[in-house]
This record gives sequence, structure tokens and C-alpha cells, in this order.
Amino acid sequence: MNCNKTQKLLLTNYSDSEIDERLLKKVENHLLSCNRCKQFLQTLQERAIEPFRNNQEVHVPEEIWQRIKNTIKTIEKEQTGKLLHHLLNRIRFPFRVSRPVFAGIMSALVIIMSVIIIRVSINKKDSINIYLQAQLDFLSYLVSDDDTDGFGIDDPDLGTKIEKYFM
Repeated sequence: MNCNKTQKLLLTNYSDSEIDERLLKKVENHLLSCNRCKQFLQTLQERAIEPFRNNQEVHVPEEIWQRIKNTIKTIEKEQTGKLLHHLLNRIRFPFRVSRPVFAGIMSALVIIMSVIIIRVSINKKDSINIYLQAQLDFLSYLVSDDDTDGFGIDDPDLGTKIEKYFM
């Protein structure tokens, strides 16, 4: 067993007496042969374990545990709320622009898109109005008693009004 692994075990499981027997034997065999790790264990016991050995166990009141749990939940909610912020930063990262410049660019894009959408809707309204006007002209021609062909020429041989409209 190497010194780093031994020292980690000395700091954690060995000090808490929660090490399994197989690892305990390996650590003790290493301590028999390694003066550096023996010194580490002695320093650890003098400075970190012995000063607290005779202390009484402190029981934390339930309300403090509840405040800790609530704080953890609040932090978790804040971190999930930062998802949009994180996504915007990922979009902005390749462009390497400052926040105000990025905000200006995004505002300009929103304005441009709004203008395009408004113009398209106006063009649709115009085309709908033209179509409706053509339909009204056609229907008014069918309903009228005017027998001219639109050029002021009366031609009784054309037949029905619909034939006259398309001629």
C-alpha cells in the first residue's frame, strides 16, 4: 500500500474506526514499515483526534435542521432558475461580445423580426382585399342587367352573363 492511500485512510475511515478488517491489516502493516506515515498518524492524533476525544456529542435542534434543509432547497431552485441564463451565455460565448452589445443585437433582431411579421401580415391583407374585390366585381357583373362586354359594345350572340364576363 502506498503512502498517499494510507494517509487518506488514516484521515477518514481509520480515524473514525470504520475501516474494514482487510484494509485495517494493510494500513497497520504499512505503518510498521513506514516512519513517514507513523509520524503522520501521530500528528493526526495529537492535533485532530485527541483534542475532541472527551467532548460530548451535541444534538442539533430540529428547527436548525429544517432551516438547513430549506436553505438547500432554495439554493437548488436558484440553480435551476439559472438555466435560461446559462443557455443565453452559451449562445453568446462564440461571439465574445459584452452583455450590453449582446442585448443590443438581440433587441435589433427582435425589432427586425417584428417588422417582417407585420409586413407579411399587411401583404396578406392586401391580397385578401384584392381577391374579395375581384369576387365582388364578378358577382356584381352577374347580378347587373348590363348587356355590354365591358367595352361599351353590345353583343347579343355571346350567350350567358358568365360567358360574357370571361370574353
